[in-house]
Amino acid sequence: MFESAEQHIERIRASMLTRVADLAIHARMNSAGTAVTLRDATLSIPEAEPAAAGALGSPRVQRAPFDVVAHTSVEVRTPIDRFGYSGRSHSLWFCDARKAGEYRWYETAFMLSPGYRRPECEPFALPPAEDAAGALSVLFERCEAALPFSPIEGAGLGAFIDKWLNYLADAAEGNMRRPAKLPERDPKKSWRRH
Repeated sequence: MFESAEQHIERIRASMLTRVADLAIHARMNSAGTAVTLRDATLSIPEAEPAAAGALGSPRVQRAPFDVVAHTSVEVRTPIDRFGYSGRSHSLWFCDARKAGEYRWYETAFMLSPGYRRPECEPFALPPAEDAAGALSVLFERCEAALPFSPIEGAGLGAFIDKWLNYLADAAEGNMRRPAKLPERDPKKSWRRH
């Protein structure tokens, strides 16, 4: 399954970065083909990595809510601005988040719980490990889910690419700003399959 996940994310990455290169003649692709830079802004999707079996399980959370086969991230970064902000990153997980046994790439993101100092990259990506497991539980942990799991393959691919191209364009123009407010956590809801 990991090989299938790698092939899917390579197609997604190639579609996105080729589109950037087609739209912006001054964009520069890195030698690995995993990132493109436009002015001082960089859009990247690193190579996928395998997830450990039961990666979302932990002593506090116990059982993993679903299975994750592979993970990577997508991010737009710029030099840190005067407010201590440098961009955003989202997690990309190849998993069966919506229906048991149906694997695809999903996008999600995380944030720090209230009371913690806001990071320079917000929202941010996490690998499928203990912090992410806590964020997906009903427990109040250091990290929280900032975005629902959204499939990025098929019908969602165009919207995914457009959204990240807009983030890159904003960053390249110096208009990328820290999100004013991220979603509030509902303590009565845990992450559940639909």
